[in-house]
Amino acid sequence: RSLEKRLDFLHQHRLDYQARRMELEQEFKKLSQEKQDQRQQRLSALRADWRTRLVGLRQTQDAVTEQYRKEKRAFDAMAASAGGELVGLFQLVQLLSALICDAEEGQFPTFW
Repeated sequence: RSLEKRLDFLHQHRLDYQARRMELEQEFKKLSQEKQDQRQQRLSALRADWRTRLVGLRQTQDAVTEQYRKEKRAFDAMAASAGGELVGLFQLVQLLSALICDAEEGQFPTFW
């Protein structure tokens, strides 16, 4: 009789163990799926964040490039203008040098 009770107890314990094991396996699967979902959500959020940053960087790069082009055009125009002024200034210096040389030799231009 005692052996029968002991076998019933062990059988019931085995059934309880199997039921608990199944519950734990289901809970583990559920937690694993939730973890996977969380990872996927974080990954999607990171991708979206990096896309946003990349778009921002591209816009910044485009803006900087456009600003550079504007300033380069302005500088080129200023350099061309200054170049023309330098040529004119150089011609004026040559004329003044010639007048000074002529004046040192006692030759004055007719408009004096």
